[in-house]
Amino acid sequence: MALTLAKAAEHYGYDLKNDFGVKLLFVTGEMCTPALAANLESVWGADVYNILYGSQEAFVIATACRNKRMHLSQTNYLFEVVDPDDGTSHGPRGTGELTVTMLVDGVKPLVRYRTGDTVVVEESDCDCDMPGDLVRIVGRTLDRISLGEQRFTAGQIETAVLGGVTGSAGYQVVIEADEAGRDRLTVRLELLRGESVDTAAIAARATGALGVPVTVELSDGLDPIVSTGAFVSWKAARIVDRRTEPDHETRVAQKMAANRGFTD
Repeated sequence: MALTLAKAAEHYGYDLKNDFGVKLLFVTGEMCTPALAANLESVWGADVYNILYGSQEAFVIATACRNKRMHLSQTNYLFEVVDPDDGTSHGPRGTGELTVTMLVDGVKPLVRYRTGDTVVVEESDCDCDMPGDLVRIVGRTLDRISLGEQRFTAGQIETAVLGGVTGSAGYQVVIEADEAGRDRLTVRLELLRGESVDTAAIAARATGALGVPVTVELSDGLDPIVSTGAFVSWKAARIVDRRTEPDHETRVAQKMAANRGFTD
């Protein structure tokens, strides 16, 4: 939404940094990697805080502190990190799928509720006044993608694509297999007017991070499905996987984009 608003303002002739005087952006509702936050700061000229993390089922699970780090609400929940594939518990910290048990009387009786979110939970070393372990949300478990011989979270892919990128109005990743069956990526970047990036440097960083060949193209307008953001899923909005047929979520996102008037 923050990127769509920036594109709309530019379309109507506004200067984002001078005509609005925005100082802070509080974002929520989908994964926001540090790379995406840095890009948003460059676009709006404002501080960006990924202010809270939660769900309709479990309410607010974590909130951001003044240092832009997310702290778990350990007064309201018992937290556990489990292997997303077999459910093996890693205890209260580690990398895996976040599982919560609600401790608040009279609220939802959630017991070891699996959120479907891949996270990294660590003991806090933050100098703020907020209690609670630190948590980083790195994507939905269903959004993990196999590339080459590795499997990546949404956060890893977005960081590889957007690391060091500024002035971008959005991105999309196309995955294909070459004649030998090896995976390769094409990153489509849309830039705001007057912005420029080193596409070769971005491609080199992404290739090193993901272990497959990456090329970067600048686009005048991305596929309208990108505008659906996390209304359906990050993967449906950002990934075009030509190795397989579109899945259910992708078809839903395509229909949503069409119904909202983004396509003919």
